[in-house]
Amino acid sequence: AALLILAGARAEGAFNVGTGCGITVETFAKTLAALAGRPDLLAVEPCSVADSLDHVVADVGRLKTLGWSPEVSLVAGLRGLLGARRG
Repeated sequence: AALLILAGARAEGAFNVGTGCGITVETFAKTLAALAGRPDLLAVEPCSVADSLDHVVADVGRLKTLGWSPEVSLVAGLRGLLGARRG
């Protein structure tokens, strides 16, 4: 849906697509690994320094100004992505 809105608006530049809700990088990685059926590939070790990028939030503000809003959860989106990749 985001691509259709962008094409219709003749938008240029970078647009973030996401839920707009914050999630830690560790949670994202664990979720993706579990959905891929390969949690064994993920090794999480304690960080020795404070990391200012310990979480990610997609700023979907530019898309929202064009009338878009997120309708798919992170888990559903990742399942779809993995399903498409597997063919």
